[in-house]
Amino acid sequence: MSAANYHKKLAPFFKEKEKLASKFKAVGSFLDEVTDVKEQQKFFVEQRDPLFAVINEWINTTLEDFKKGKKLKELIICYSILTRICEEQVASIQSKWQYDNIVSLIHRGLYRQNHPQVRSAALELLMRFMDAHHAALEPNLLDEFGSAINLEVFNTNNDKSTFKYSAKGDSASGVFFPATITEPASMNDSLNLLRDVLLKYISERTNNFQFWYDKFKERYLTQFYPKIFQELRIVDKYDETGFRNGCPPEIQCLILGSLMIWGAKPANLAILWEPEVNSHIMLEVHRCSCLLPLDYTPNIKAAMQSWRNWIMKSRDSKVLGTTEVIQLYWQHFIKNLALIFTLESTPTQINLHHKLCMEVLMIYNYFSMELAEKLSPDTWETLQYTTMKAAFDLLNKTETSSQANLINIVSERRTSKAGLNNLYSSQTFGDILFNTLYLIWLKRQNNTEEMWQDLSKKVSALVNWKCNVQQWKEKMIQLTIILRRHLYEKYNKDGEKSENTPDSPSEPRGRGYTREISTGVESVIQSIPIDPRLSSLNWTAESILHTWTIFLNILGNINTINDPTSYEVAWSCIYEIINMLTEAQSKLPLNTPQILPLFSIFLPWLIEGCVYNERLVKGLLLAYRTLCTMFIRNHRLFSSMKNGHHYISHFYRIVQTGLNNVKSEVIWEIIEYSTKLFLCNLQGVAVLIPDYLREIEVLCGPMTTTSSIVKQNGLRIVNSLICYPNHYSLIEFPVIATPKPYETNKIVSVTTDEVKEKMCKILINILNNSNEYADVLMIALCGASVLLFEEMNNPNPRPQFILKFIKSMIEQTEHPNPHVSRIASESLGSISFLLPQLNAIDKNFISTAVLSITERIVNTVKRPSQEHQVIQLLYCLRDFLLGGTNDILSHSNVAEKVFTCIEYSLLGELVSPSEFSPSMGGNFSPEKKAPAEGRSKLSHKDKKNPMSGSTELFKTFRNFQEMVDDLLETPSHQSAEMRDAAESVLVQLLNGYNNSPGPVGVEVLNSTVDYDTSKTLYFSYNDSQIMSFTEVPSKDTKGGKLCKITIRDSTGHYVWKAEPMYDDLASQNPPSLSEFLQEMKKDSPICDRVEHERPIPPGFKFGELPLFDKLGEEKGIDMLDQALQYLENETDSLKCFGWDAVLRGVANEKVILDCITGDLRKLNQQSQLEVPDKLPAKTKRSKEVLVPTEPNESITIMQTCRQFLSQIGFLSAESRKQFFVLENGEPMIQQLKSLDKLRAREVYSASIVYVGPGQEDSNQIVRNTQGSPLYEEFVKGMGWLVDLNSHNGFSGSLVKKNPLHGSQVPYFADSSREMIFHTNTMMPSELTHDQLEERIKILHSDAVHIVWSEHNRDYKPNSLSSDVVETQIIVYPLPDGLFRIQVERKERIPFFGPLMDGMVVGKSILCPLVRQTAINALRRNQAASSTLGVQKPFKMRANSIKEIIHKNKTQKSSAIFHSLLYPINPSVTPLSPVSNSRATMAPVSNADFQEKMKASASFFA
Repeated sequence: MSAANYHKKLAPFFKEKEKLASKFKAVGSFLDEVTDVKEQQKFFVEQRDPLFAVINEWINTTLEDFKKGKKLKELIICYSILTRICEEQVASIQSKWQYDNIVSLIHRGLYRQNHPQVRSAALELLMRFMDAHHAALEPNLLDEFGSAINLEVFNTNNDKSTFKYSAKGDSASGVFFPATITEPASMNDSLNLLRDVLLKYISERTNNFQFWYDKFKERYLTQFYPKIFQELRIVDKYDETGFRNGCPPEIQCLILGSLMIWGAKPANLAILWEPEVNSHIMLEVHRCSCLLPLDYTPNIKAAMQSWRNWIMKSRDSKVLGTTEVIQLYWQHFIKNLALIFTLESTPTQINLHHKLCMEVLMIYNYFSMELAEKLSPDTWETLQYTTMKAAFDLLNKTETSSQANLINIVSERRTSKAGLNNLYSSQTFGDILFNTLYLIWLKRQNNTEEMWQDLSKKVSALVNWKCNVQQWKEKMIQLTIILRRHLYEKYNKDGEKSENTPDSPSEPRGRGYTREISTGVESVIQSIPIDPRLSSLNWTAESILHTWTIFLNILGNINTINDPTSYEVAWSCIYEIINMLTEAQSKLPLNTPQILPLFSIFLPWLIEGCVYNERLVKGLLLAYRTLCTMFIRNHRLFSSMKNGHHYISHFYRIVQTGLNNVKSEVIWEIIEYSTKLFLCNLQGVAVLIPDYLREIEVLCGPMTTTSSIVKQNGLRIVNSLICYPNHYSLIEFPVIATPKPYETNKIVSVTTDEVKEKMCKILINILNNSNEYADVLMIALCGASVLLFEEMNNPNPRPQFILKFIKSMIEQTEHPNPHVSRIASESLGSISFLLPQLNAIDKNFISTAVLSITERIVNTVKRPSQEHQVIQLLYCLRDFLLGGTNDILSHSNVAEKVFTCIEYSLLGELVSPSEFSPSMGGNFSPEKKAPAEGRSKLSHKDKKNPMSGSTELFKTFRNFQEMVDDLLETPSHQSAEMRDAAESVLVQLLNGYNNSPGPVGVEVLNSTVDYDTSKTLYFSYNDSQIMSFTEVPSKDTKGGKLCKITIRDSTGHYVWKAEPMYDDLASQNPPSLSEFLQEMKKDSPICDRVEHERPIPPGFKFGELPLFDKLGEEKGIDMLDQALQYLENETDSLKCFGWDAVLRGVANEKVILDCITGDLRKLNQQSQLEVPDKLPAKTKRSKEVLVPTEPNESITIMQTCRQFLSQIGFLSAESRKQFFVLENGEPMIQQLKSLDKLRAREVYSASIVYVGPGQEDSNQIVRNTQGSPLYEEFVKGMGWLVDLNSHNGFSGSLVKKNPLHGSQVPYFADSSREMIFHTNTMMPSELTHDQLEERIKILHSDAVHIVWSEHNRDYKPNSLSSDVVETQIIVYPLPDGLFRIQVERKERIPFFGPLMDGMVVGKSILCPLVRQTAINALRRNQAASSTLGVQKPFKMRANSIKEIIHKNKTQKSSAIFHSLLYPINPSVTPLSPVSNSRATMAPVSNADFQEKMKASASFFA
């Protein structure tokens, strides 16, 4: 064919005489510029022979240029043209066309000395040539193919591998285009040939993949992975060629990439996973991938992902083979992945290694969770042992820093469908590794004993790794929860599920309740979630018990652990397990046998674990904690346990050994976790009392630095022993412990008195420590209160300790912590119940305490921000003074101090007139004068010209009153709450001191009032009292009238009846003046003080008192004048001791005395003027005078009241400033009725609930109608039984004459508080459902429940709890006659006393302490529930009175005001005309009468 049919670029090629170089150049230009593939194909097909001739001749003529490094590009073009010819002329190639020449060119081009580009071109030509001859390849071509890539360059110094097909290159003459000296044959050249030519060519030949994969496998894979081919017997087992130490990483990465490309096509995937040979090669390739250095992490991760997708998630399982084949693939895959754990990592590679290991664990978890049902037993075993071996190999080898870093890397929390859902946050890689290991072993539930032993051998060798022990602990907790569900639930009553459900493994305390002494279980499982990977398994009671027992011992003896941290974790696991199982056992019905013998299982470990080891102190502490917890929480089992006394004796010996330990931490741990030891009624437990008290005394000493928690626990133990000495007064406690180094004498035993003395010293040391913790002080104050009660009920109390305790309590009332000061004040106030006993011991106790309290009040008032302390002390003072009949205030110094402190609290300072002119007297003496900063002084405007004595005195007191009024409105301490408290205490003292209880009993302080508006006038006095006056007939005097006065103030409402008495003195035979004065001379506290401070001047003698006699009167002697002269003396003083006693301590005493003396002189002068010179003879009454024989008839209904008001001074012009008329109408009557409903005392209500033996259901408890005799005695001790229907005091939620509420109820009251007790046993027994709900509603209405429980178990706080019930005080009668106290309170309720959780008290002091504790709890509840603070009844009534006065007070003129006092009695007929001897009076209407009175008032005005 002519050149005209081709591109013009080929024109030189067709010229016969054209130079060879021009022809070759034309072909090159054509290939470069002509892109039309069809045209090129046409050229290669039609010009095959000429083209090959030109190329062959040009190569032969250009050999010298090639050797000189010239014309490389042209040489490459030659190979490319030949490659295209082989591709286009397949038939010709198969027919041996130019066979020898092409083979020669391939052979020479593949020499290793050739330039890499030449070798690449030659290899590509070879593969095209082989592709054409694939049906009949000659061996020489396969040899050329096998040796095309130089593998020797991958040998290292430590690896001198030989290869079956070595690359040619010995003849230098055969080299086409040699590489330069600076570019020797390198690894990169071989990799480029492998990647860019060989593997790429195979990837492109998808239609002939089987052929090429077989050739590649035969010539190269046998060299890359010789071992697998030897195992498959494809290569002779003696063949030593190939990479014996593993495929080089560079080649491995290329193989991985190519296999992933090839496997993306299903047809190729079937070839690759051919089960006979190729699948094994694939697994070997994966194995080698897992051994790649961490520099190739992306390749490792890609291999894991690809092989996982192929063998675990393949949608077409037929591609990979049968199920048995796939199981084999899984087993190899699992083993291969474990190799990743063994990779070496540098510090910079640690994170990469960690991520790869996490991926492996993800896959293992996927096998055990998602594919668990598909795994064959062999695959399961492979997974178990592989994981075990991986963990063991990783941690058992010599520890390096990189290895430790890998184990301790904190993994991110991840959640996947594969099942690796981290249930515990902040886990390290070691945690996740062992978590996966243990989950895999537990997931398979048919492990043999030999398999468990194999696991135990491995993991027990790794016990010093914390991650191992930590994961063992977490799995043991999970197994224990499952064990509880299967072993303990079936014993629950009526088949109900345990309260400890899988979703809530810890004990429910009942809606927010907390205890002051923890049972231990609350801190055991802190919100550990249930692992569904374990809980979802098909457990049975037998299988879980078997697995639990084996897994408990999987680490061997935990006391062999040497690592302190791991040892601590192991013991914490044992501690939590024992608590969980103990709690489960306690929820079973009574008399249920013990499910698991905890003592047999754990006591050997505990005895060995309590042996002291300096390195393992934390684990030792946990061992002691576990020991104490197990014995104390299971104390009820010893009575029925075989050899229980042996266990107890071992326990006592271990505890005594621990208390004698040189490490303080051990002693503290024992004390902290045995606070309830002496509440358990263990046999012989008293033997430990001396040891505990000895150590508690040390840790509570003033110089110790013990933590607050340790001291609190020590004091709780002391508080639980307070009543032991008196209850067991005749026993001695043996001391069997080894003496401490500082104990010189061996003590054999201690008496109960010594025990009591030591407890007193402990409490006093705490209370006297100025730097003590607030929480510790509160517990000590509660203990001191109970000890005082106990001591006062002891026949031989110790006054020295009593006084110290009272003094310490008073001092703690000034503590800066408000909770401590409140507890101290309440503890001090509770002693008011003991005043009779205190007075019997020493009369000075009470007065000393009162004086101390008053001193603290005065000192505290002056301090800012301490008003709460003053208020508490004021109420404490009130309780002391009103605690019973006493004569405290009869002592002048005590009374003065009491009212001084009240004045300070009321006004903020002392107020009294202190500056007067010299003529009016002086001030207080220096020793009596109040501090300048605390006393307000009143000065006169004009000192030079003072007014007369009486007028000046009036003005002084008026100014004095104004200042007092100002300070009452705004006290100088700026505290309205303090002022109100002081006013309340003052009024209660004035009303109640020695007046309570009254004649009608303590239930009633107020009078019964009526609301007759027609015959009653209402007035307000001082804006603080409402007075009503009503005229009623007198029962004693015929025709007489009484004035009934009703007074309403902040303390209540009272009714008085006033009647004029004209013969009172005659009926009483009053003593003569001389007898009166002689009586005044008698010794009294006041007179003693006056005579001591104001002695009689020397030489002074009293004159003889002139006595009255008839002879003197007849002789005209003025006896009054004689008496007045007697009273005068030269020293301007008085002889009357009574006046001196009354006026002592007043600033203007001299002024008043001068005024009185002056007035007496004026009176004497006036009497002398009125007496005639001669006394006239006795005259007879004139018979003409008309003497009425009967009282006047009542024309106005207020005449007696008017007379009383006038005579008492309320109708004077000066009193009108404080005395106002109130509108008498229906609105005010309604307001008064509301006011009268307000209680004058603090009122409280609490429920007393009886829980009988075995009662746990709330319906059973509520339906109780009677309790034991001891309970009935307790109820009567809480208060006296009152008839509800006739009861006039506070009744709480109970309604009179309601049959559901019963007829009798316990009630308690004193002068300042009332308390009612809703008792379920005093309500009717036969109840319908609605009536039962009504009873429950009554019990739920109280914020405090007092529970008397005779159940063998602790009372459940949620049995009768509600949103209203905030505190529960549970009393447990003990077999020895004492009573254990349990206190449950919601978290928002602060600490209170005097009783606290864990105390044991005696019968004689139980009721008053429980009652006082309930009152304090109710006060805390009121304070916590009110955002505005708790308002006392006094303040509530005072505010209500002010509001009523403000609404109804009227400003009347004097005329109208007085006219209101003359209303006409509508029942009396107007006066008729009478005889001339009397004036006639016409009928007058009431209105006219009022008008006339107004006119009269105007006239006189």
